[in-house]
Formats: sequence, structure tokens, C-alpha cells
Amino acid sequence: MNFYNLDIEEGVAAPECELGSYDLVIAAHVLHATTDLNVTIQNTRKLLKPGGKLVFVELVHPDRIQTGFAFGLLPGWWLSTEEYRQHSPCIPEQKWGELLGQNGFSGIDLVFEDFADVDYHRWSIMVSTAIESSPLSSNAQKVYVIASKDSVLSLEEAFSSELIREFFCIVLVEYDRSTVRYLDHQTYSVLQSLLQLAKGLPWLTKGGGQASMHPDLQIINGLFRVLRQENEQHHLVTLALEDTTDSNDRHVHHIIRTFEATALRMIERSYEPEYVETQGLVHSNRLIEANYLNQRIFQKTSQSSQSQRFGDGPPLKMNVRTPRLFDSLEFVEDTANLEPIASDEIEVEVQAVGINFKDCLTVLGRLDATTLGFECAGLVTRVANNSEFQPGDRVSMLGFETYRTYARSHIMRAIKIPDSLSFIEAASIPVTFCTAYYALCEVARIGLSDSILIHAASGGTGQAAIQIANNVGAEIFATVGSERKKKLLQDLYQIPADHIFYSRDTSFAQGVMRMTKARGVDVILNSSAGEKLAASWECIAPYGRFLEIGRKYVKSNRSLAMSPFLRNVSFSCIDLAAVAMDRPLLIQKCMRALRSLIVDGHIHPAQPLHTFGISEVEKAFRLLQSGESSGKIVVEVEKTAIRSTGTRLHVLVRH
Repeated sequence: MNFYNLDIEEGVAAPECELGSYDLVIAAHVLHATTDLNVTIQNTRKLLKPGGKLVFVELVHPDRIQTGFAFGLLPGWWLSTEEYRQHSPCIPEQKWGELLGQNGFSGIDLVFEDFADVDYHRWSIMVSTAIESSPLSSNAQKVYVIASKDSVLSLEEAFSSELIREFFCIVLVEYDRSTVRYLDHQTYSVLQSLLQLAKGLPWLTKGGGQASMHPDLQIINGLFRVLRQENEQHHLVTLALEDTTDSNDRHVHHIIRTFEATALRMIERSYEPEYVETQGLVHSNRLIEANYLNQRIFQKTSQSSQSQRFGDGPPLKMNVRTPRLFDSLEFVEDTANLEPIASDEIEVEVQAVGINFKDCLTVLGRLDATTLGFECAGLVTRVANNSEFQPGDRVSMLGFETYRTYARSHIMRAIKIPDSLSFIEAASIPVTFCTAYYALCEVARIGLSDSILIHAASGGTGQAAIQIANNVGAEIFATVGSERKKKLLQDLYQIPADHIFYSRDTSFAQGVMRMTKARGVDVILNSSAGEKLAASWECIAPYGRFLEIGRKYVKSNRSLAMSPFLRNVSFSCIDLAAVAMDRPLLIQKCMRALRSLIVDGHIHPAQPLHTFGISEVEKAFRLLQSGESSGKIVVEVEKTAIRSTGTRLHVLVRH
């Protein structure tokens, strides 16, 4: 830090003090102790860059006897020569603002009082900004003041002037009351033309203050914002003044400053479009980033972390940090594998996880559930004694919460997989094929002479049902949502085009009844709701079996037409999660049957098989949510994926 002498009245400083080079000047109780404040302020302005700040402290109550009684004994107290400083060198804040505005400053930008109580208030810290001098152009100096008809110039008179394009118009028509709210047709036309023609237009109202009691005086703000947005050439400014009894002189000062600021900066398009007077000071709108709040939130929510390969750290499980947001999916440390394994359990190191729509609904908060993941494939790590499985066996498994490093399940919900089946393929099978097999073979007991209608047939469960129905020789009818999905079924399973219907409306019902000669179908695998469920229900043939796997309509407790039951039909709700939990032996039977079908080549994973890395799990969920996918979506657990370690471990990807 360097120190130099400065005579602020003469403007003389050491050669090292370069004029116009400083960003900040601080003056504490010194500016008043000069002979002429205009000269003092001008010399202070010479030190600052344009935009530089003057922060100064001054006594602002010249009438307080305590001030003069104490400092009046000093000779420097009586140096002032101006008429308004003959009894005291101190001046109020308003006068400081006037002098600053006349000598290259913005006036008073901010005031910090020593006491809020006026009885104790003595001095203030004031802040002002050095503005760049820019002389007003000849056109800008031409001003119309527009007020009521019995005053300076009315709206109509201003509009009729031939020189209106060259003038600034200071509009006071709303200074006493709202005009825009009660516009008649004639006044509207005049105002419309005036706003288009005037060179610049500061509009004054008494809608200022911290909480204005006149919302109708804010209408002009909305109008001006729209006009400025539509045409940058409109130099439209609003000044909302406080409605107080002793405000006339102050208002005149604010109006002059607003006009000057607008006219000076209009060419550079840097003028402020809106001003509001609050507690005697003019404010302009600002949106300022709250860095202190950002820092506090960061400190409260962030976790220390470092990059590490997914397979190198502790076991993990997937968690939803914020329900309904896919981007809040994260992996947190999992301690469940530290618990001893139960006598009927199997533990698997997960290599791949199948994604199901139930998982998607759980993340979105549309199901009253917290568990994520219902199927996986991997390597056996631990198993109870006297089991058919051994550590290292390749298995496919139904389980609960399978988005984790190590998943556990009942031993009857797992099957060994052949070497010809990859982990990704094996992870795509348990939910969809067990659902289809349990529904068609265990509940409906589908046979060679049966016909079946499969809704959403291009999806994972739909394709599983097609393959199982094909295997028993049933006649298949299907619904899909697009031509692309229709072609997929034709190419993969050779289903005739006249057996595939549109699923987005109820037209499929007419097609089914036409193709079956009004008999209907023996089995319906349904996942639709509302009118489409009702239309499907009407397609059931005598002795038919209706299999509801959607559950949405059932959970809503809606009514169902009873007349079809007269044809000896059944309506069954298929809930694989409940069966897996309550009937593990039945699930084992289904899975072993499926393994045999896979080994014999009668069934294969649904196509196409969409594979995502564990670090792309959000993208996988979004694809399923879009409804545009066919086949099955599987997440592969990549041990080489990069993730951050900490209390909450977010999985990152770097390719």
C-alpha cells in the first residue's frame, strides 16, 4: 500500500496518482471541510474511472446543535463559502444527491444510516457512481411535458405536434390518477400513435413505494415491457414515485435525473427502463445471484468425492434421491451383503438387470413402492448348504431390489442358465417370460385349439406371450401402437397383417370380432385400461379367460360389465410380484419350464434387446418412459464405469 498527499480543492496530487484510473474513492468526514463543494466533487470525479464508486461518510443534519457545538470550535469548520452552508458546512442527503448529479456522478445510489430512528440519526454512509460525460444531442434537449388538459400539454396536443418525432415526452397524465385503466377509444388511438412516434418517453406515476396501493398504476409497466420486447427502437421508461405529502421537490429532482439518464444513455441502449422510488431513493430492477445462498446450499448438500472405478469400491445399490426425477438416480453404499445369508437364500454378484415399467413408475412416484429392480443375472457368490447351486454358477433370478452389486433372493426364484445365453439375455427373461408363462399356461391353460389377443405385443411381455402361444399352436391376434411395431411382429413371428390391430383406440375390437366371425377370442392378455379394457372384455369368447396384467384399472376399483360372465368366462388379475413372494415353488416350476424351452430353442429373448451401461441408467429409464421402445431394455453392470465415492455415490461415465 502506497500513501500520497492530495489537495482535493486544488485537485493536485503526487505524479503517481493518475487521473481517471481509480475504481474506488473513500472519503470519511472530509468532503464538507472545503470551501466549495462543487469544486471538491468535480476534483473527486477526475480521479475515478467511468463506473467507479465514491463511498463517503458525512454528517447530514446541519440543524443538530450537538454537531456545531462540538466541531464549531475548529477553524476548518467554517471554510464553506456557499449560501446554503453559512450556518453549517453539513448538508442533508438530498442536497448531496443534487450536487453529485450536477458534477459527473449518478447522485446517491445507496445510503446507510447510523440509526434508523430519526431522533438518533446523525451521519450516513453514501455511495455514488461516476458516470461518463456525454453531452445531450440537440434533439434530446427538446422536451414536451404532457399532463392533464388544463396543464402544460395534453396527449391530444402532443400528438398533433408536427415535431413530436424529435422530442422527448415526459408524461405526467398518471401522476394523480390512473389513465390507462380507463382509456376510451379516442385516448387509446392518441396514446398508440404517441408511443410509436415519440423519440423517448419517460412515464410518471405515483405507484412507487415498497407496497403500492394502486395496482392500476402498474398497467403501464406491462404495456411498456411488451413494446420494448417487440421493438428495440422504443425508448420507453417508467418512473413510479411515492405518494407522500411532502414529495413535490423530491419528485422534480427524480424526474430530471431520470430524463437525463435516459437521454444520455439512449444511443448506447444502456438506459434503465424502469425506476421505482422507495423511501425517497430511486431504485432500478436487478436480478443478482445470491452467492452466499448458493454456497450455503452447496455446503449442506454436497459430498466430498473422488473418481473411482465402479467395481473397485464398496458394494452399491441404486437409490432415488428425489422422487419423480430420473436425474436423481444415484448409487449409495450397500451394507446388506454384510448380513449372514439365510438358509433359503442365494446371493448373486449382479452382471445385468432387466428394466420393467414398474421400475419406471416407482421412480416417478406413481406407485406406492420403494423397491427397484425385480430381475437380474449374474454369478453366484454365496448360497445355503445343501443347495443345487454353487459359487460361480451362472444364474438368472427373480428378486427384489436387484439394482445393486450383490442381490439376494429365495433359492426357488433362481435358475441356472446355459452357456449359450449371455448375462444380458438372461437378465431380460425372468419378469416378462414368467409373467407370460404363469398367465397363459398356469392360469389360462392355453392349448392348441385356443385363440389369443395380446395387447402391446411388441413389448417384452407381449413377445414372450407370442412365443409361448406359438409353442402350443394357438392362433394369435395382437395390437401395436405403430406401423414400425407391426412390421416387427410380422418379421419376427410371421403374424399375418390382418391379425395385427391398432392399439391407440378401440378399433381393434371390431377387427377381432370380424376375424373370429363374432365369436371372440379364448384368451386375452390385457394391459390397457378404461374404454380399451371394456372393448377387450366384449371380445371374450365363451369359456374364455381374461388375464389382466396392467392392474391400473383393478387398483382404481372401477366397475366391470357382468354380462360376459354368463358365457362361463373368467377374469384374472396377474401379479407376478405377489406370486414370487407367496408361491416360490410355483415360480420355480415356471422358471424351470422356461429354461427347458430356452435350451430346446423354442423361445428366445425379446427383440430388439436395448443394452445400456450402469452409468447410463437414467437414459434407459427415459427410453422406457417414452413408450417408443419395443423388445426389452437391460442395464449391464460395468465394473470399469467411473463413479464418485462418498456417502452418496453418483455413477459417472467416461468413454
